[in-house]
Amino acid sequence: IETVSNPNDQSDIDSGEYQYAEVTLIDGKTFEEKTRVSVLSNEPPFEFSQKLSGLTYDPGDYLRISMGKEKKLIQYTNSEEKMGLDEATKEEWFKLEDDTLVRVDTFPKIIPKDKVVFIGDSFSVLDFVEKIEDEFDAEKVEVHFDSQPTIVKTGKYPVKIIAKNRFGRESSIEY
Repeated sequence: IETVSNPNDQSDIDSGEYQYAEVTLIDGKTFEEKTRVSVLSNEPPFEFSQKLSGLTYDPGDYLRISMGKEKKLIQYTNSEEKMGLDEATKEEWFKLEDDTLVRVDTFPKIIPKDKVVFIGDSFSVLDFVEKIEDEFDAEKVEVHFDSQPTIVKTGKYPVKIIAKNRFGRESSIEY
């Protein structure tokens, strides 16, 4: 990875002292952390740029970029703004494909299925899940009810299912 910053600019990135940014390179096959680089707000941008330059990666690896404050993360590819401030969050994930950063959705997705349960039946959360999709590994996604439904009389009961993947990314579905 090659980064550009003005070495003559020794001003702080931001006021105060907090972790301004952290970039974590994650192996796309094993999902293990390869490298982590961070910068404090009271450090010059050039130092962070130096830490990032020369970072080596393999196609399919992931970059997790975490910012100390929301609305500070903007992705640039070939000097063109690809993500506006209104879309930026404190953490973004990218996959490295063909020397390009591709923004990926790392929240697991639950495809529910209808289930008829009779009073007295036992059931598990997986009885209500048709399929789980996950950028990393759907088989390693943990699923559970927000609160275990109690079936005491006939009728329809709302169900909320929560899914959490290996990186702690969590999503839910209610139906």
